[in-house]
Amino acid sequence: MNPSSEIIGNPFSLLIERVFWLGIGFFLVATIVNAIIGSRINKHGNYRMETKIKEIAQKAVEEND
Repeated sequence: MNPSSEIIGNPFSLLIERVFWLGIGFFLVATIVNAIIGSRINKHGNYRMETKIKEIAQKAVEEND
């Protein structure tokens, strides 16, 4: 079996590929951590987006009447 650097051909392109995959991994981990932290904040008193939208919709209905 050939080493991956020979399959790609250029060690520089291998480095670019590794940086690309590390960037995607970092993005996914940051997104998951952000979602976990965001859900904990919403449980402790902050409004969720759904309730904010419902309040805005209710105000719009009241103003149109």
